[in-house]
Amino acid sequence: MYCMCIFALVWRQSDGTFARVYANRYDIETQTWLDAEEISTSDANAYSPKIVIDFCGNIIAVWRQEDGVISKMVANHYDAISNSWGGAEVISSSDYDVHSLVDLAVDSDGNAYAIWGDTPNGIDYYIALHRYE
Repeated sequence: MYCMCIFALVWRQSDGTFARVYANRYDIETQTWLDAEEISTSDANAYSPKIVIDFCGNIIAVWRQEDGVISKMVANHYDAISNSWGGAEVISSSDYDVHSLVDLAVDSDGNAYAIWGDTPNGIDYYIALHRYE
């Protein structure tokens, strides 16, 4: 399997109405930053984006997103082979209010793990985990 070294970053940026998540990758061969891409797709405010990159250049981006009713954890996946982002998807339960992204990591097999805090009953604080294979 061909694997590569890659640099990438994500950030939160307002479009005047909503705070959205953008990503950019650095091309090692040309030593240039590529064009920034919006990777959030919903009309909601995004907070605290984080990324993790596996050994083959695949990227998982995760952020907290508020639609005015409930906070959700959302992820997007960049596939190094197809050279494209897969589209944002909610990874938390729609019934729970997410409070914060605690951590994001990838193991040696390329599995990514997002860990966050939520309050399913509005009182108790729980830690939730999502595994992306």
